[in-house]
Amino acid sequence: MMDISTMTIEIEALHKEIARLAARRKEVIKQRQKACGHDRIAECDWVQSNPYSRAIPEWRICLGCRMTEVGWGPGFRVLFGEVAQKIARDDVYRMRLGLHIDDSMKGPLIRGEVTVEQLIDGARPA
Repeated sequence: MMDISTMTIEIEALHKEIARLAARRKEVIKQRQKACGHDRIAECDWVQSNPYSRAIPEWRICLGCRMTEVGWGPGFRVLFGEVAQKIARDDVYRMRLGLHIDDSMKGPLIRGEVTVEQLIDGARPA
């Protein structure tokens, strides 16, 4: 039978390994998103939430790196290429990784105050 101190040491070692792998995963996602040409794009349709509130806009996802962007028609700034396929909104939620570009980031991108690479690295517009 294993004693408690040995078990605790093994569990702590596993926690450290999980943290190391999570950091590595995050770094791999960042590098993939920086290197990706974002040329395989899928999109989910906009949704009318209810008759008295605003609609929920379209979402696009790069199928290569899983970066996402929310927008309306010509309002996409990074994932602006041709849409290869339509997918369900639930699939976008399930597949997305790393950077999600929302409306608060688009103005600074347009004005050149921040780059996509800086956003991937965690910079956020003021």
